[in-house]
Amino acid sequence: GALGVGRFIPERLVEPGIRRRQCRFGLGVPLPNAIRLNLGGCLLDLERYAEAEAALTTSYARLNKTLGDETPYTERARQKLIEVYEAWGRPEQAAALRAAAPDDEASDDAGESG
Repeated sequence: GALGVGRFIPERLVEPGIRRRQCRFGLGVPLPNAIRLNLGGCLLDLERYAEAEAALTTSYARLNKTLGDETPYTERARQKLIEVYEAWGRPEQAAALRAAAPDDEASDDAGESG
């Protein structure tokens, strides 16, 4: 499900709240980007692909830069972004993200062990 987006915290407040935290603590703090990752997943569940893409692209780029490409948060952001592209009928972009995955994840997707 959509985890209550728009019910518990009005969704219009989420992104400004994330930006305020990043202004206060800096872009390298993982929590705001993890929140943005969750928001993107909720928007994907709601089939709001353009908004999900924006949230997940930002989250993935910042998590990748601050935590590295092989952390669970970064891998989840990449996977959610792939799901957006697949659901939105953009398989070329999904394939490009899969190709950019670390070697062990790309091997797992291809059915290889490693």
